[in-house]
Amino acid sequence: MTHKLKGLPLATAGLSGIDQQQNSPGNSTAPAGKQATASKRAAAYLRAELIGSDACRCGSITTHSHTPVLAMCRQLLAHGIDPDCAVEIYRADFLALRIRSIEQAAKLAVREDHGPPEFCPYRPLKFGTVSPRTAEDDAAAHSGGSRMTAPRRKLPNRRFSETFAVRAQGMGFTATISRFDDGQLAEIFLSNHRAGSDADANACDAAVIASIALQFGVPLEKIRKALARDGRGRARTPLGAALDLIAERPP
Repeated sequence: MTHKLKGLPLATAGLSGIDQQQNSPGNSTAPAGKQATASKRAAAYLRAELIGSDACRCGSITTHSHTPVLAMCRQLLAHGIDPDCAVEIYRADFLALRIRSIEQAAKLAVREDHGPPEFCPYRPLKFGTVSPRTAEDDAAAHSGGSRMTAPRRKLPNRRFSETFAVRAQGMGFTATISRFDDGQLAEIFLSNHRAGSDADANACDAAVIASIALQFGVPLEKIRKALARDGRGRARTPLGAALDLIAERPP
C-alpha cells in the first residue's frame, strides 16, 4: 500500500507485499508484544528507482550525479521530507540499496582519489574549491543552472604567451599558456599535429574546460590531482602531462 507525501510515493507498511502480509496482525502467530515491536520497526519509507549509472528518481524528483542516491537524499531534504525517513532504492524490481535515514546519507560523498572508492563528508562546492569527485551532485548542468557565483577573472586582449611541446598517449601535442599578472596560470590551449582528429578535439576541449576552471579560481593543483594517472602517478592525458610540466617550471 502506498500513499502520497508531497508528490512522493511513501510506503507505510513492510518492505514488500509479502512482508506486509507476514507482519499483519491477522496473519502472524507472534505474541501481541512482538507484533507491536515489529510494527514499530516497520517505519515509513520512500521508494526510489535507479536509472542507468548516474540517475535516481523518486516521485517527481530526478537527480543526476556521480553518486545519484546521495544526491537524491539531499534533494529530499530540500523538499522538506522528514530527515529520519528511510529510502529503498530499486533497480527495476530488485531492491538494490536501503537508506535508513536521508539526513545521514545526505552528509556523505564518495571520494575516488587514485584509490578504491570510500565515503567522506559531503562539502558543497564553493568558489575556489573542488569537492571530491562528486562534482556535482545536484546536477546543475542538467537543470541549466550554475554553481559558480564568483566573477570570472578576465585576461587582457594582448598578453604574453608561452608555447612548448608535450608528449602523451604516444603522440605529440603543442601547448600554449598565458598567466595572470600575479604569475598564476590563466589559460591553456592544446593541439595535436593531426588537426581535426579525435585526439586533437579531445585535447582542445579539455584545455578549454581547464582554462575556464582556472579563471573561476580553481587551483592548478586541484585540477592536476583530479586528472587520470597510471600506477606510477604519471599523467595519462595531454592535459595532465602539460599541467605537470607547468607545475615543474614555476614562472
